[in-house]
Amino acid sequence: ERVKTRARPDDLLTPHSMAWFDVRLNPAYGTIEDRVSCQQPPAAQLAVAALTLGLVENRDGICHLAGRLTRDQWQDIRFLACKTGLDVVYPGISVCDLVLEMLKIAQAGLEKRGLGEEKYLRPLFDRHATRCCPADNAIKRFREGGVKDIVSRHDMRNYPGC
Repeated sequence: ERVKTRARPDDLLTPHSMAWFDVRLNPAYGTIEDRVSCQQPPAAQLAVAALTLGLVENRDGICHLAGRLTRDQWQDIRFLACKTGLDVVYPGISVCDLVLEMLKIAQAGLEKRGLGEEKYLRPLFDRHATRCCPADNAIKRFREGGVKDIVSRHDMRNYPGC
């Protein structure tokens, strides 16, 4: 059965009540929330926010990088990297090299601001250098000591200032 629908202005509020993996609209403030930045380990809480800000500040750099591949290629690369890590090679393209280029683009964007914010990218450069991310660390801890070890290592009372 066909149902005709009609857009209404309050339709903009519908996605506000949903959790999105990457971003979420916030019509009350007229903004787009960067949801990934809220999911970092205590020692890297500002890393992804700095990455996002650096990329926005160096729009030309990230647009140039993004334009080198098709949308489908980027989606394939993202899927492979999520599944297997940074060392994946997508037909002739090193994902690790793309990540490093993206980090340098963000770093240049932050340096242009002149506020010293590029220091917050250090955890991401470290992850690139070691090819190890928080998920890799969690897997290692799980294998060594199970869920109990993961929970005890992430007890906020163990972090300075808590």
